[in-house]
Amino acid sequence: MPYVNGKYINYSFTKKECEEMVDICKQAMVDLMSGQAQEYTIGSRSVKFISIKQAQEMLDYFAGEIRKYEVGSRPARSVAVVFRDT
Repeated sequence: MPYVNGKYINYSFTKKECEEMVDICKQAMVDLMSGQAQEYTIGSRSVKFISIKQAQEMLDYFAGEIRKYEVGSRPARSVAVVFRDT
């Protein structure tokens, strides 16, 4: 994953797209728990009888992607040691 301007960047989803997907997953979970959803469409995919566990896994994935954008950690540095005879 690239490290740009002090942050890791995931080029597959923007932060805004991840936030939208979190909202969609939350709504899907509400619909599933209330019994309203027997078929649910996310993007171009349609899923029948999605389980709450699957919706939770998707929610966790996109929430993790958002955390990657918000974390300002630096990548680990490596140090090479060269031994020389004198």
